[in-house]
Amino acid sequence: MTQTSEKVREISLGLLGAGDMPDGVLSDSVTWQNGDRVLVGQDAVLASAKTYSHSSVTIDDVVTHGKAAAVSGRLQSETGPRLFCHMIKFTSASAKQIASIVSFQHQLKETG
Repeated sequence: MTQTSEKVREISLGLLGAGDMPDGVLSDSVTWQNGDRVLVGQDAVLASAKTYSHSSVTIDDVVTHGKAAAVSGRLQSETGPRLFCHMIKFTSASAKQIASIVSFQHQLKETG
């Protein structure tokens, strides 16, 4: 896994409350569209990420290319299993700071 891929993995875990967000990775004006909510600024993003609690988080895929990255996986929440995806856009191809994040989740139906 490349250094950028590992950083993106850490960011994803941080957004889900399953790890710490890397220091300095959020730009001052970062936006996070998460469902019907849009958060603006690093304080708002960090505060929201700390409110999540999942019993397990599994990252299946991490893809990076230039200024963009995507992370997808599965998590177990109090409402059951879910799929998630974070689409991350950095301020530059150096991937030092995040300009914007768009996150999706999908509730899975349990079978059995």
